[in-house]
Amino acid sequence: MIISHKHKFIFIKTPKTAGTSIEIALSAICGPDDVITPISNWDEQFRTAHGGRGPQNFKIPYNHLPVRRKIHKVIRPRMRYEFFNHYTASDLKKVMTDDIFNTYFKFSFDRNPFDKFTSLFFFHGGVERWKNLSNFLNHPNTMRTLDGYHNYGLNSRPLVDKVFKLENISDALHQLCNRFELSENELRLPSVKTKSKTKRQGMHYKELIDSSIREELEIRFAREIKLLDYTF
Repeated sequence: MIISHKHKFIFIKTPKTAGTSIEIALSAICGPDDVITPISNWDEQFRTAHGGRGPQNFKIPYNHLPVRRKIHKVIRPRMRYEFFNHYTASDLKKVMTDDIFNTYFKFSFDRNPFDKFTSLFFFHGGVERWKNLSNFLNHPNTMRTLDGYHNYGLNSRPLVDKVFKLENISDALHQLCNRFELSENELRLPSVKTKSKTKRQGMHYKELIDSSIREELEIRFAREIKLLDYTF
């Protein structure tokens, strides 16, 4: 997650949507007062090589904490409250002042859920580990990992101003450059994709997902499909 006071935006990171690459790109345009949450040690090295700023200002100020957490802080003074990379918009709204949360441009990225599902399947071992997509779909951790809507929405509505499609990322970066008054080369993705161990040997998700899996995914990802007009 990034909160940029310099450019007045909030980036809410979602899983399996090139979030770390986007985060690295955005950190390169941030100022010293902006909030940048930590990523893995390997990715931090990559961020430094890309010219991005490292983690900074990610401890939540005491005066921003809800009353319940302030009381908890008094009882346990060593308890640390920090923003982290997949901090949700709904949680952020609880600790962020209204003048920032309501006026900054809040955005996120999501991805075709059928493609995202098969990508995660292979990322976590594919056929060798799970035997088939049905076993993977029914594992309790799968949907929790894939639920990007949980990061940027609450119930039936998004809490961000814009959810970009990952499939249209070039156009999205162009729009962001215009909004933040940047040149095209100031906001660019890293030249090497992070977390790139997913391998599908060129297979399209339509070759992998049968009708029963498709129907189940359409139910579970109904909000994303409707919001972003995704189709199988």
